Amino acid sequence: MLTISVSFVTLQDKLPENFEDMSQAEREPLQQEMIKDLGKQLETNRDGLTKKYFEQATSKSPGLLFWNNILWAIAFLLPAYFILKKIDAKYNDLSDELGFGSIGTGIIAGFSLFCLVGSVSLLMLLIGYKPKGNDFEAMLFKNLKDNTYLLAWSIYSIGIVTGIIEEWFFRGFLLTHYVKNGYGRVGLVITSVIFGALHNSPEGSPVVPIILTGVGFYFGYFYLRTGNIWVSISAHATFNSLGLILAYFFGDKIT
Repeated sequence: MLTISVSFVTLQDKLPENFEDMSQAEREPLQQEMIKDLGKQLETNRDGLTKKYFEQATSKSPGLLFWNNILWAIAFLLPAYFILKKIDAKYNDLSDELGFGSIGTGIIAGFSLFCLVGSVSLLMLLIGYKPKGNDFEAMLFKNLKDNTYLLAWSIYSIGIVTGIIEEWFFRGFLLTHYVKNGYGRVGLVITSVIFGALHNSPEGSPVVPIILTGVGFYFGYFYLRTGNIWVSISAHATFNSLGLILAYFFGDKIT
């Protein structure tokens, strides 16, 4: 999915200003040459293109953050939905009670988790170890400093939308499937490990997916305890948003 976004943005940047005024005969060879050149760049300089895309998404075009979430939903949620429908499996259809009680419980849970993870991070700093995040996170946190426009887009995309998408997939689909088959505890562990593993990145510290496995376990525990997907969604959105707000004020010090 990231490759699709990177390719789209790279091609957009290479379009000449008078592209719309060109005839179809003029466009076709230009498009073919651009696609051919993009293929070569993806083979030889994929990391460079990815970093350039991250820079654009976190400084010039934060709407790309939302685009990434839409692609993620298409790649994971839609296939999961149709597979579960095909095998007549149970999943959460988001019909759980949505009100101040469920949202408030989720916000408190998310805030508590943020404080807990923050305390663990502080402890690691005190012993001289600072886990390295991925390149996107580092660039986002750096560019978030005092950038209200980017903060608003980030909370909307990474805080709220990501919270909904990831919770519906991991807890609403996967964990619910285990629960309905009588394997709630086993499912909690398995889905938490998957959650942490999918947040792993080659350039990041191996400690990060371990911490995020615990984060996934926390969200799953509250889902099982309350039986309400909106509680875990609110907790997830709160946890993500607090990290973004922290970066807004101290981005240059926490990257």
